[in-house]
Amino acid sequence: MTHYRSRYRAVIQAALTASPRFADFTVRSAWAQNISAEDLPVFGIATPVESKNRDSLDTSERETTVHIVFKRLGLDDIEDILDEDSAAAETAILDALQASGIQGDLAQTEIRLDGAGEQRAGSLTMTFRLMAFLVEPLTP
Repeated sequence: MTHYRSRYRAVIQAALTASPRFADFTVRSAWAQNISAEDLPVFGIATPVESKNRDSLDTSERETTVHIVFKRLGLDDIEDILDEDSAAAETAILDALQASGIQGDLAQTEIRLDGAGEQRAGSLTMTFRLMAFLVEPLTP
């Protein structure tokens, strides 16, 4: 059986790779190192944080933080391009989550710009909060 966080990442990845806007992007698992300009455009998905609130003796509410990071090259209009990426990604992801019966919403969007001139790179980080109500592991 697939872990629910693995399912979250798979649903989001499938939604993004099916979108024509992201067809040329390379998919990477969450990365810690720098990505070179030759590797762009790229996106990665990570589920680094989860909170748990027990709501009964045998179930708990889990809120999983999902980060999707996009990185691409651009010129002076890189921020505008990343804004368009954000709108397309939000629609694709929310549609896919809803179709998969996953509760969640976009919590935060962040854009960072690096460099100047011909090799400007920009990154877009979108943070989603996804909810699940699960049976406690030790429930008889």
